[in-house]
Amino acid sequence: PPFGSGIVLIGDAKFSGDGRSIRLTDPQPSSPSSSGLLIQKKPIRLFASDAKSKKKKPISFSADFTFSVSPRAGGGLAFLLLPENSLSKLLPSPSNDSVGFGIPRGARFFEVEFGTSVDGRNLGDLNGNHVSIHVGSPVAVETSNVSSIGLVLNSGLKLHSRIDYDATSKRFEIRLSSFSDRRPYDPLLVYRIDLLRTWGDEDPVYAGLRSSSNGGGDSWQFSSVYSWSFTTRTVPRWLHSQPV
Repeated sequence: PPFGSGIVLIGDAKFSGDGRSIRLTDPQPSSPSSSGLLIQKKPIRLFASDAKSKKKKPISFSADFTFSVSPRAGGGLAFLLLPENSLSKLLPSPSNDSVGFGIPRGARFFEVEFGTSVDGRNLGDLNGNHVSIHVGSPVAVETSNVSSIGLVLNSGLKLHSRIDYDATSKRFEIRLSSFSDRRPYDPLLVYRIDLLRTWGDEDPVYAGLRSSSNGGGDSWQFSSVYSWSFTTRTVPRWLHSQPV
């Protein structure tokens, strides 16, 4: 019920026994590395054709999901937007030729990472409790400290994230709260990007959540999702460029 029938599970992602949650990673002694992807079955068109002007009109969208990440170090969880032509090239598991969940290097993806570790390759991670934005690269373009709002991503507790993109102002707003708390007034992270310029020739795109755990040392980490929704909306031309 919290997911509907419009999603596909890839890799190690699977429903729980009662069907009310999805575990994205499932590291086992025989196979310690684990990666999983929850993705919308149908791609989303981020641009609508305007019959009068014959120009593309960008479409706003929102993702709303609840999740938990178990204690210990690991890859955490990430919200992902990936063009349709890149999805077909997804590798079954991370490799030297991929970024994250088998995403081919050079793919023009957008990702909001809920990171629970610090990568040793100097990728811009603040600490082992951060939210960061990635655009076609594992190097963060913007990041924020989750400890500043009194939360710990890998506490094992349920968290609630809301990711909104306003096409008029070309602005992402990422909010994070405890499962039972109301929607925060202030976003944890804000980032401006013109998706029409980024993906003008690669529409439509897929939206989803991904997670990975290498299972080495102390990184037997499990990521679970309890609800997921993704909605789009057309922004009227008369609407002011800055959201109220």
